[in-house]
Amino acid sequence: MLEAICDLLLIVSQMTEGATLILMLLLIVFMVAPSASLIRVLDINFGCFSLPGTSRPSLVWALIQDMFVLPLAVWIYSFNLGWIHRQKALEPDAG
Repeated sequence: MLEAICDLLLIVSQMTEGATLILMLLLIVFMVAPSASLIRVLDINFGCFSLPGTSRPSLVWALIQDMFVLPLAVWIYSFNLGWIHRQKALEPDAG
């Protein structure tokens, strides 16, 4: 539910810094928990991550997806804080 609220806030461009920060923290948690499971060779079925009959390939796939999404979240957070400058549209001179 928290993730859906943060997504909605990003879509409507409200409280984007806080929403992005929460999403980054959630992504890190979603990367650490399955990683610990894979490292310890635990066969944990996360339900939404697993394919019928297996849990390991889908955990790896979820980690790969999170590793691509996290840099995008960092970029959005940096952009909102002004670390990445927006290019202003060139306006014609009134002259």
